[in-house]
Amino acid sequence: MDDHDAQEAIRDRARRAVRAGLRVIPPKEDGTKRPETELVDGDWTWKHWMSAPPSREQLRAWYGPRHGVGIITGAASGDVTCFEFDDADVVGVFLDTAESVGLGGLVERIARGYSERTPGGGVHWLYRCPEVFGNRKLARRKREDGAIVPLIETRGEGGFAVLAPSWGRVHPSGLSYAQLAGGVETIAEITADEQRSLHQLAQAFNELPEDEFRPAAESSGAAGTGKPGADFNQRATWDEVLRPHGWTPVRTRGEVTFWRRPDKDRGVSATTNWQGSDLLYVFSTSTPFEAERGYSKWRAYAILEHAGDFSAAARQLAAEGYGEPATPTSIRLVRSGNRGVPPDAPGGPETHTEAQSGRRCYPLTDTGNAERLVARHGHDLRYVHLWGKWLAWDGRCWAIDETGEIERRAKATVRTIPAEAEGIAERDLYAATLKWAVGSESEARQRAMIRLAQAEEGIPTPPTLLDTDPWRMSLENGTLDLRTGQLAPHDRADLITRAVPVAWDPHATCPTFLAFLERITRDPDGAARPELVTFLQRAIGYSLTGLTSERVIFILYGTGRNGKSTLLDVIRGLLGDYAMRVPTETLMARRGESIPNDIARLKGARFVFANETDEGRRLSEALIKDITGGDTISARFMRGEWFDFKPEFKVWMATNHRPTIRGTDNAIWDRIRLIPFDQRIPDAEQDRDLGHRLAAELPGILAWAVEGCLAWQQGLRDGLGAPDAVRQATEAYRSSMDVLAAWLDDCCVVDKRVRGPAGALYESYKGWCETNGERHLPQRTFGQRLAERGFESVKGTGGKRFWNGITVAGESHQQAFDAREAGQQQPHASASMLQQQQSASGASGASGATFGVDDDEPTF
Repeated sequence: MDDHDAQEAIRDRARRAVRAGLRVIPPKEDGTKRPETELVDGDWTWKHWMSAPPSREQLRAWYGPRHGVGIITGAASGDVTCFEFDDADVVGVFLDTAESVGLGGLVERIARGYSERTPGGGVHWLYRCPEVFGNRKLARRKREDGAIVPLIETRGEGGFAVLAPSWGRVHPSGLSYAQLAGGVETIAEITADEQRSLHQLAQAFNELPEDEFRPAAESSGAAGTGKPGADFNQRATWDEVLRPHGWTPVRTRGEVTFWRRPDKDRGVSATTNWQGSDLLYVFSTSTPFEAERGYSKWRAYAILEHAGDFSAAARQLAAEGYGEPATPTSIRLVRSGNRGVPPDAPGGPETHTEAQSGRRCYPLTDTGNAERLVARHGHDLRYVHLWGKWLAWDGRCWAIDETGEIERRAKATVRTIPAEAEGIAERDLYAATLKWAVGSESEARQRAMIRLAQAEEGIPTPPTLLDTDPWRMSLENGTLDLRTGQLAPHDRADLITRAVPVAWDPHATCPTFLAFLERITRDPDGAARPELVTFLQRAIGYSLTGLTSERVIFILYGTGRNGKSTLLDVIRGLLGDYAMRVPTETLMARRGESIPNDIARLKGARFVFANETDEGRRLSEALIKDITGGDTISARFMRGEWFDFKPEFKVWMATNHRPTIRGTDNAIWDRIRLIPFDQRIPDAEQDRDLGHRLAAELPGILAWAVEGCLAWQQGLRDGLGAPDAVRQATEAYRSSMDVLAAWLDDCCVVDKRVRGPAGALYESYKGWCETNGERHLPQRTFGQRLAERGFESVKGTGGKRFWNGITVAGESHQQAFDAREAGQQQPHASASMLQQQQSASGASGASGATFGVDDDEPTF
């Protein structure tokens, strides 16, 4: 490939990447693999490209004599993450290991979606996931020269990745990046749970985990060769330590064993004997162990069998014959749950009360710590057992704790224990309290505190108590009643779990947003459609509520750059926590139809959206009926229990390709609202700052949407309705999906006085489907569809089956006649069917198809 061809390939890849929704930025051509940015007016252009895509003019300027194409990873490119192997040799082992632990299908889907080889011998995968992290080093190794380098890492939010076929000075070697599989149009979408499993598997390849951490308490049983712990490390096996607690070995590679934690049916949770260390390394946070720390057999035994009480573990092992006999001691500890208090201490936990110290005191136990945590922070904490998740009050709502808030509060609670010792006159109890405070700093003690607090009074909260009022919405400055437009102060008792990041101002305006709506909703001839804008206002206003009484799904359809995705982005930014993006795959049909796991996280959401469907993908009609029907559905989080909830969310989808709908029944089509976007915004009207200007109007857009909600309520008796543009677009959509009706129109004579052989009809139907690229129904289903349209199946002489009222055009069968001279048609059939009676040579199942130039193709 010469230089001209190579540069054209770069431009082509850049165009395709833009079309696929990726934020394209060229890499520097100095071998650093960094993005091309510059300092303008004291600010780096990188910040600008993070928040707004480059213009067509900027892309043209870049992709003249360029040798490379790159993308900003994360939200800017539609939640894309780059998963990088710095050593291609690791990929084969990774794939093999993934297959053995039940993740083979996941990694194969990702690798087939997008995979490339780097000039340095590494491999890049791209995938999309709604949960995006920053750049992560999942596994590291030490080179022969002693340098520590990444083995497996990710480029996430705010990251940058170079794409194939970049070449030349982009990489220090001057070699090119090569596509191995897939492309920018086929990047796989995975769920948050699948991403966690992928990252956990990668962490198993970490060759440089942290050094083993041994608390001081551990030395009582493990230090010295004569101690029970040291003897246990020498004599015990990891099977003896882990298997009794539900851990399962899933694979052995060399001397390394991969383990799966209890209550998990796929993936890897830990390794033992990595690089001959004879240590346990855990990389799941759902275990009693701290992630990425090394644990000896003795320490793991103490945590699993004795909740981290190393003294009790040492005594038990000594009783079982491990270590040398201990020297008797004159100190005897008693009172279960109050370790460290001598038996004669007059102020032990049982007798140390508020009357003695002027303050409430708690037992020096894990239960006491749980009581401390709840007493100090319980007003801001709730726990949902069916979800296995903590909720924390953030001043506006009870948000699911995804940032370690419960751990921070537990740590803060521990730091208050020394203050309890103040005023204690008994020296032994004073010393025991301070000792307990130090011991409570350990990870095991704090984990036990958090676990026991889950059952403390006032903490457990069933999902059925959350988000029960569909008319109330939490905003920045209060809770809004959508029935009246009135604002009230935030209240913990409302048990609202989401919030809008916008303050309520009923007088705010949004002139830029209204002008934007007017422009993108025009008809193909450029005429304004105010009735479509009004419909969108009511539909968005209805979507603010937690009601699903309309039982609809909104599909924004149109090719070209027409503003539909921008509209959804604005509403997503407006609704904050109430808006959630789902992978398009969630809404598409799949084998073994069921409620996907990622539906569980939509509990409490009100606006759920998906962007773009691949051409020919089929909508999961059963799922759409379930989530729009107003009935209770069952779902669960990964590793969580099943729970029931009524969906409150409305589904919005923006697409250039209408998803296939096979059903012809009203039960599915009554739910479809296809909203046409017929305009293509010309280059001269492109506004690179539109996103920023619309974001500045969010208070006004909220007031506009609430006005739409009130208008929708005034017309509740008639429902949401639909303007002519939506109704006609939806009817055309339905007609295009009715494959059987199209075959009847093209190939059949329909009249009550004709009769056609069942076999000939089905063969005609199959042939028509093959000619037109349609999937044909099985013969039994085909017969059911004909019966639903009013045709009657009868048995003729010799047992041969016929259909009354229909025959293949041009055939001469029993009771057939010239339909062109007949004045009657079979009821329930298409109005155009009678016109299809032709001469034998004129009835053909073929139909032409034209493919125009793709209007979405960037021309830079």
